[in-house]
Amino acid sequence: QFDSYTWVLRKPEEEDSVKFKPLFEKALSILRFELKSNNADFYSYTQKEITIPVPKNGNWRYCSVESPNIFGQLEILLMKELLNKRETIALNFESKTKFWEYLLISNSISEDMTLRLFEKKNQLSFDFLGIVDIDAFGKQMSAYRFVTNKKGQLKDIYDFSISLWNITPDGNQLLSYNMPVPQAQSISKFDPENAITCIYYI
Repeated sequence: QFDSYTWVLRKPEEEDSVKFKPLFEKALSILRFELKSNNADFYSYTQKEITIPVPKNGNWRYCSVESPNIFGQLEILLMKELLNKRETIALNFESKTKFWEYLLISNSISEDMTLRLFEKKNQLSFDFLGIVDIDAFGKQMSAYRFVTNKKGQLKDIYDFSISLWNITPDGNQLLSYNMPVPQAQSISKFDPENAITCIYYI
């Protein structure tokens, strides 16, 4: 292994030639590499389904693996010709896309209270989906539920911020100018397959 991303395949020394001979004969052998990540968040942010380029020589393939700790498997057909050339295999993984959900808790939940979430760059837009009951802070509570009207790509860092406002006849009251971002591991109980959530106390 050259570094964490590069593996060098080298022909064995003369004294090891007998031991390794089956690998370098004309008959095909297969090298298998399991793709893992040291960052646990990688699995939460990244989708396993990828667009795989067609190998020029058909000497490798990638397949996903149904395992929580193994992201995929790369198989390379090992032949003599492979030792005499250099080939780069690039696998591009896309970020998962999820709806963003906010559950806003207040001491005085009321149908008359009008809350709004705004994102200035218009990358996200939120719909109010009503008042729901949730388990939070060790007890049953009511919360205002907001969800984005479309899915967004998950990232480590976002280049926008979300503000929370209370809309009243006397004017708009800013409750938060920079709302916390839902984390990829925070799965929504209302839509666990498609949404991530953030609980925020007003």
